[in-house]
Amino acid sequence: MASILQDLGFLQFFLPVFTFLFIYVLVYAVLDKFKLMGENKWLKVIAAFSIALLFLFNEGTLKFVEFVTPWFVVLVIIALFILSLFIFMGVKQENLSATIENPTVYWTVIVIIIILLLAAIGSVFGSFFAPQQTATTPTEIGIREILVHPRVLGALFLLIISAFVIRFVSVGFESKK
Repeated sequence: MASILQDLGFLQFFLPVFTFLFIYVLVYAVLDKFKLMGENKWLKVIAAFSIALLFLFNEGTLKFVEFVTPWFVVLVIIALFILSLFIFMGVKQENLSATIENPTVYWTVIVIIIILLLAAIGSVFGSFFAPQQTATTPTEIGIREILVHPRVLGALFLLIISAFVIRFVSVGFESKK
């Protein structure tokens, strides 16, 4: 017996169409919101259509958008759940607005977004940025394996987090003086 998810497998064929429409709507919304091309509606439509076509005809950019979009949706849903949790606990909307405007909060969100983008770029375009090379000596092989070892990458990640923590803590102490 076939499940519903197996029956919906044909939607995979429409994924480029959905991606095209997503890019088209997103670019048009940004152009319209920030008035980057003035008030001319057709100019914005043509520009958004052209950019969406560029994304559609490049397989790498399609894979990039397909990788990043679910993560940003998850990020937005988690943020909405956190905000609704605080509202249900009785926190006033003014306090939430002040908290969100706090540099610590929005820098944390920006760092998470940058990490997601770097993960997507590494996943989709990794072979382009680091083509496979044949190492000639054991030293070259060892250095390459050390640089991409999970423990080394985890240590770098912890160092970056600790740098942000030190920065935010020191800013808090300076403001209390």
